[in-house]
Order: sequence, then C-alpha cells, then structure tokens
Amino acid sequence: MINDIFSKRDELKDTSLLYLTQNIKLMLTPFFLIYLKLLKDKGKYFFIIAISALWIYLEFLKVNYISRNDMVGYAMLLFFILFSSKGKYFFIRKKYFIILSILFIVSIPFLISYQYTRSGAIVDGTASFFESIKSLLNYETYYPIYFQQIVDKQISISPIIYFFWLLFIIVPSQLVPMKPTIAINGIFTTAVTGLIPGQRYYSIILPSILGEAFILYGNLFFWIHAIFLGAIFGKLQKSFEQYPSLIYWNIFILVQFIKITRGGSQGFISEIINGSILLFCLILFLKIQKSKERKLM
Repeated sequence: MINDIFSKRDELKDTSLLYLTQNIKLMLTPFFLIYLKLLKDKGKYFFIIAISALWIYLEFLKVNYISRNDMVGYAMLLFFILFSSKGKYFFIRKKYFIILSILFIVSIPFLISYQYTRSGAIVDGTASFFESIKSLLNYETYYPIYFQQIVDKQISISPIIYFFWLLFIIVPSQLVPMKPTIAINGIFTTAVTGLIPGQRYYSIILPSILGEAFILYGNLFFWIHAIFLGAIFGKLQKSFEQYPSLIYWNIFILVQFIKITRGGSQGFISEIINGSILLFCLILFLKIQKSKERKLM
C-alpha cells in the first residue's frame, strides 16, 4: 500500500536542499537526453536501457511512488528513443511491435491493481482478465461524467490567477514563498469528493484537459485553453527542432504534451519550462558568441 504520497510530495517541496536538487535535475534533463542520443548513435542500446532504468528508479525514490501516468510516459519516451532511426525518423519492426503489444496486455491486471492499492484499498485478485480490461477502460474514460459537476458546483479558477502562476513559474517558491500558486487537480478533487490530502482514500481525480478548460474559462470560452497550450507546444517544438542533438528533448516534450489530455496542463508547463531554462541560456550564450565572432571577422 502507498501511504500519504501527497504529504510526501509537499515535504519534498518544503525541504530546500531536496527542492533545489530536483530543480537542478530537471534543468539537466535535456543534457541527459542528448547523452542518450550519443549512445543511440553508437548503437549502445543496453546502456540506454540501463541508464534510463536508473533515471526512473531515482524518480521513484523521491516519494517511493510513480503514477501510472508517469509510467506510461516513461515507457513512451523509451519506446520512441529505442525505435527511432538515426534519432530523427520513427519505425518499429513487426516482431518488436508484437512483443510490446503482449507486454502491454500482460500489464493490464497490474495497472488495475495499482489503481486501487495506491489509495489504500484491498484488491482480492479474483477479477478475470477481461473484467480487468473493462475496469481499466471505464476508469480511463470517466472524465466526461465530471463535466456537469464542474457546471453544477460552479468549480472555477480565474484565468488571471493561472496566468500569474505561469508568469512566476521559473521563480523558486523557496525564494519567493508568496508567489502565486494553484493546484487545479487538487482543487477539483476536493470540490468533487470533499476529501483533502492526507485523508484516507484521498486520490487525485483528474478533470482532463477539457475539464480544466471549463474550470478556467467556463462553458463559452473553454477553447481559449486549446489555442494557448497549442501555441506553447508549437513554440517549444519550433525552437528546438533546428538542433539535431535535441531530438530526444523534443520527443520528451511531445510525450509530456500527450499526457496533458489526462493529467492537465500544469505538470506539462512546469516541467518543460523549468527544464528548458538552462538550455535556453546555453543556446543564447552560443548565439551571442557566434555573433561576436562574425563581427571580429
């Protein structure tokens, strides 16, 4: 059973040294993926798998937990890395596709069991394989049932607060404790269930990206969220696609963007923007250096 994951995450943020370490690790992620590309170009697949496994394990050690959303994200990223040709094109051999399909099917009962045990429930393991598939599909497609509750319970967050959160996203909360913060999924979960982090059976209920759009912009202007997030994604992809060494970082951004349909935008924006800071600084520095060299010539 996974105990009090949300409290552990809060403790992690409140511990200055650990919080700083995690931010540094996040900013170094693009360079880690550049290293994986170098290994891929040299054909060192075993090292890619071994180092990636260590990376995922270190993520698990933070709070002794990895969400199913993150599990799928890591699997997708590793999948794209291993089966991309020369780091630019994607293909998969038939035998690998069959193996991956079998592994996914076999993992379904585990995903169902993990869904309940993480919140303290007991799973008897008597459900059939097809019942497990049905349960997983029902759980992963439940989001529309909450859309009406967003309207009926008037669950809303001002987009102004959201944009202020975005404006200060690169500022560490340890340095500016009063900076604007919001947790859309947490606010939604408490509004729907009445439970708060730390209570038994508390588990985040995701409104989905469409539900998040309703919460921020209402029924009439929810489409603004799609345009806004699409603009951010497009700008990031355009900024990095000109550098072949950053192909896996772009894939990482793509995987995180795919995950927002389920988990919402905050995790995606926070991780990608903060993860790109050092990279943007390095790119800017190199451009300035090249400009100076051209002037000297």
